[in-house]
Amino acid sequence: MVNAHLPEIKEFAGTLLQSYPMLLSVVLFGTCTLLLSQGATTPLIIPLALSLQVPHWAILASFVAVTGVFVLPTYPTSLAAIEFDGTGTTRMGKNIFDHPFLLPGLVGVVVATLFGFILAPMVV
Repeated sequence: MVNAHLPEIKEFAGTLLQSYPMLLSVVLFGTCTLLLSQGATTPLIIPLALSLQVPHWAILASFVAVTGVFVLPTYPTSLAAIEFDGTGTTRMGKNIFDHPFLLPGLVGVVVATLFGFILAPMVV
């Protein structure tokens, strides 16, 4: 069913990403969150973005968004940091999206992506 409409999907996605290149950051961040791997996200999405003719500067600016592994509290580094805290001040919340790494991580990704979109067009 999807294969029958693949040309229309590619055309729509390409037009959307060319009109709003910052959406690539959202795609990279969401994919990394679900795959829990920067190494799997990059070869999956970047060639797709290149084939959809996303500007190179937008790909460079969006690349920082592949750091979405901290969103779900399943990443071993986050879990180890919580376990190593002897004071007990770093702990998981009651909800999935309620842990001490979420807000600083989101702020870091958003700020770095914004700076990327300011600086990348000047560099590339």
